[in-house]
Amino acid sequence: MSGDITFSGSAKLNTRSLLAASQVIKWKNIYVGSDTGSFATFAAPESAVTMATPWVFASSTPFSGLWSVGGFTFDLTSSAVVFRSRSVIDLQGTGIVSGHGFDATSGDWSITFTKHRRKRHFWFSFESNTPIAQSPAVPVPESGSTGVLLTFAVIGLFCLRSQKNRARFRTKLD
Repeated sequence: MSGDITFSGSAKLNTRSLLAASQVIKWKNIYVGSDTGSFATFAAPESAVTMATPWVFASSTPFSGLWSVGGFTFDLTSSAVVFRSRSVIDLQGTGIVSGHGFDATSGDWSITFTKHRRKRHFWFSFESNTPIAQSPAVPVPESGSTGVLLTFAVIGLFCLRSQKNRARFRTKLD
């Protein structure tokens, strides 16, 4: 599985202060904003997203089923607050996405909550990134030193042959 998926909507936190907030107690109007890769076929933009509550977001405890959409489910394995102010909370972590017969795939995620006009709901955006599948590495000969060695070998053979030709020429003259 590979690709990215983003969501947006609003959330009700356990307090009106982003400096003191520690959990989401309610999600509201959560929709897919964009998706790529494996997600694109099954979770179109504007698809409704199901989010689990309550979610304690600075906990070291894994959280199964944080979100699901289009047959995919995201199990959070870690989360940490990376920035906090009066108007913003940024969190990042890792998790595992599964669904549609793909192998369960770990990926990074981030979520940002922003204050909205003194209301108890906070706007948020969520982004999940799974690694892009890569082909196995195929060994390629190192061209620089190999080319130099081959050039010296050809020059050496040419010099050796030239010496033999000169030696034969001298012999014939004598």
